[in-house]
Amino acid sequence: MSRQGETILITTDILDVPPEIIALIYKHRWAIEIFFRFFKHVLGCR
Repeated sequence: MSRQGETILITTDILDVPPEIIALIYKHRWAIEIFFRFFKHVLGCR
């Protein structure tokens, strides 16, 4: 669920990329983190 109008502060050293692209990178990274957390839970890994 994405809420419009919310501000998220992200610290990065990537200065030559537009903020919209940085936001997309972090959005996809978060989706990958959620996937691996689920995958570890299914496999019973620690």
